[in-house]
Amino acid sequence: MLDEDYEHSHEDHQKAVEALQKSIFYDVKDHFGAEEVEKQAEKKRKQDSPKTPPGSPPPLPPPPPGASGASGSTGASESAQ
Repeated sequence: MLDEDYEHSHEDHQKAVEALQKSIFYDVKDHFGAEEVEKQAEKKRKQDSPKTPPGSPPPLPPPPPGASGASGSTGASESAQ
């Protein structure tokens, strides 16, 4: 009778240990998976950032669409005619 109780409790213990190991594995996997995602995001941010040396002024914004020299000269020639 004692042997049967021991075997059942041993099997229950083994199942509990296996379940705990799986749980820990998934927690660790999720943790390191999140770190990997963060590393990839940081790498992408670095690749997408402009390549200016430290201490240099920021790049100038593009000119507005209607401020090109060609459109200004067209207006001047029309007024001259």
